[in-house]
Amino acid sequence: RKPRILFNHSQIFQLELRFKHQRYLTANDRRELSDQLNLTQNQIKIWFQNRRYKSKRQEINQSLASYYQHNKQLPTSNISYWNNDQWFYLTPTPNLYPLMMITQTET
Repeated sequence: RKPRILFNHSQIFQLELRFKHQRYLTANDRRELSDQLNLTQNQIKIWFQNRRYKSKRQEINQSLASYYQHNKQLPTSNISYWNNDQWFYLTPTPNLYPLMMITQTET
């Protein structure tokens, strides 16, 4: 297994900036960005995949938090749902209200 690569602040800033404007990169965009940031194309690809997943989790958390805050109630049990061929489980966390913990199951 390869060691984990740590990105420096400048690389993260540039990646986040690009992600804000373009969530999916073409092969040419990935090549250009990898040359610019001195990273491999695979590192760029994986970073964008991970960032899209993180963004999706945040959007789900915000939607659920808004819903439960509006209805003035916390869920009393775990919630599960199917999305994009994956099961997601949401666990109530009263100490972090209105946030929810999200975990993805292995398929």
